[in-house]
Amino acid sequence: TGPAGQGMTMATGAGTFATPAPVGSPTAPPPPAAQGTSKRAWVLGLGLATLASIAIVIVAITMTRSKGSPTDTPVVTPGTGSGSAATIAKVQEPAPPPDAATVVASEPPVDASEGMPIDPTEAARRVGFLGPSTTTTPDAGVRPTRPAPTRAPDEDEDDATPPVMSVREACTRGCAIVISRCGNASASCVTDCVANEALQRCVSQKFSSCNESAICGLRAVCGQTVLRGSGTCEQAATCQFEKCKPDDLACGCACARTMSPRYAQALSAFDACAINCRWDLACLSNNCKRQVEACAPGA
Repeated sequence: TGPAGQGMTMATGAGTFATPAPVGSPTAPPPPAAQGTSKRAWVLGLGLATLASIAIVIVAITMTRSKGSPTDTPVVTPGTGSGSAATIAKVQEPAPPPDAATVVASEPPVDASEGMPIDPTEAARRVGFLGPSTTTTPDAGVRPTRPAPTRAPDEDEDDATPPVMSVREACTRGCAIVISRCGNASASCVTDCVANEALQRCVSQKFSSCNESAICGLRAVCGQTVLRGSGTCEQAATCQFEKCKPDDLACGCACARTMSPRYAQALSAFDACAINCRWDLACLSNNCKRQVEACAPGA
């Protein structure tokens, strides 16, 4: 037995079977409809589902175009089965291709020399057989070296150095220069030069004038005390001629002590000519006229 209004299960000798529930109970199936009415309802439901799917597709396309979304596009998949609704799925669109300018900028530059034939010498240099290239310019600030100039085997190494001479040879050469340029060397010049080192230095030097050479010679013979005054050549020559003997050197130097240095050449030329004449007046008048006029104008 069971509750009122529900079916009952009865046991028999052949087995058990369920009795149908009374009509109007909650578990009772609906009464079967007529066969023609059920078929028309199924066709009508399928048509409505199709129309609904088409409408959804149109609405989705319209919304996508109005928003301009480049990412997701709704795709409509019609449902299967009897009267099932359409299923909408979103499929991710493929990413757009990269910009051509970006691709070109990111690619490494292509060497224009690639694919061109390489000179065999350059190829050997690249692999290290020929060493560094000789066509490259030197570094900035580094000057190329030049070979040092060579001298001829027979060229004299000491051609700029004057030859070494003896004291007499040097004095002979110096006295000859003084005679040729200034004309104020006595016959005893070489002998006096060999005996006097100060006079040797005078005849070996190059002076700008004969007066400078005479100052050096007078001070080399008489000492540094001469030519310290303002006297004239005529005064010094008169002193020598009147007070000194021909070979009295000290007396002659004393007469030149107060003479001005500007007259050194005139007195030296007069003394040299007078010594050569042994202080003879006739010899002086005949052979030393030019020296006398230079030392004593108007005499």
